[in-house]
Amino acid sequence: MLKSYLVEKITSAKKPQVTPKGCLNQRKGQQGCSLCLDACPAKALAWKGKVIIDGTVCDGCNICTALCPSQALRPASVSYRELLSKAGGGSRTLLVTCRESPVPGATISVPCLAGLHWEFFAALALFSKKQKLFLYLTNCATCFRQSSLWVLKESLEKAATFLKALHHPVTIKSIFAGDFSLPAASPDISRRELFSLFKAGAFKTVDKVMDDFLYESRDDVIPEQRQCIKEVVGQEDKFYLEEGNLPFRNWQVGEECSGCGFCRGICPQGSWEISREDGFFLLSHFPWKCASCGLCAALCPQEAIQVEPWRKLPPKDKGIAKKTMPLQRCRRCTSQIPGGNSGGLCGSCAKKELLKKRLK
Repeated sequence: MLKSYLVEKITSAKKPQVTPKGCLNQRKGQQGCSLCLDACPAKALAWKGKVIIDGTVCDGCNICTALCPSQALRPASVSYRELLSKAGGGSRTLLVTCRESPVPGATISVPCLAGLHWEFFAALALFSKKQKLFLYLTNCATCFRQSSLWVLKESLEKAATFLKALHHPVTIKSIFAGDFSLPAASPDISRRELFSLFKAGAFKTVDKVMDDFLYESRDDVIPEQRQCIKEVVGQEDKFYLEEGNLPFRNWQVGEECSGCGFCRGICPQGSWEISREDGFFLLSHFPWKCASCGLCAALCPQEAIQVEPWRKLPPKDKGIAKKTMPLQRCRRCTSQIPGGNSGGLCGSCAKKELLKKRLK
């Protein structure tokens, strides 16, 4: 039973996976984001209180997954780690093509180039180092998905911004016409060899297929393209940024913050965390988990969260303290609450107080 399940997971091309709790519309309680619906060339997505994908119409291009601002849509037919492993085969030239335009000897072939997330393009460029990276776009202008080419353009621009901020010399070139010959293809490196290319301790999560099998109900798993770029970039202090901005968002929490914890509750990726230590309330943000959807800032009751430019690449696995305040006691139940809570009541007692006022 397990064997057949794994075989199905590995060999079958599936429609993107949807995490309803991560969808911005689901979190807001209204339909405010329609990027996936508008960009789908096959019109396979619909909004019916949640995102519905018609598996009989979806062709697995994954364009919706490259666009989703909260990464509530994730590709099921593409493994970014497996694609990255192909870039280590030893060839000096990397060619990425779509399956509609096959090229003999191509390094990577995917359903659609526009379905690759910008973070994967950045990870691929960083991982390839001195290799030449080409995208084969010769047939894109006549493809039935050509109306969604703007998604690919936007992804490449974001990747270029990221690489420029890191002072990385690799450029991604496009091929629009003419013959393109490649040297003899090198065999793909194994996953064991891929892991050895990174420093010790890299890729601590298990294989994607086993993740699917063991953790299907989890909503807090970091998207695979983010895991790739984390391990490729590393945690080196040399990455200081001259321009001050990256596609990763950096959030500043102002004095208006009351410590209500709404940001932690609303974040689709679980990038905000709250702890209580030595009589103090601490609000921390984990930037590498953040999808930059902006939901926390848009819905903060106190409007205390604002975007702030980066000055250096954030630490990979550490939270950044954003707000610290002394703890106080709820004036009704005496439970500990942040000192910024001007009402002096915990969440539960505040709701009871509000209910009493409404019943009067």
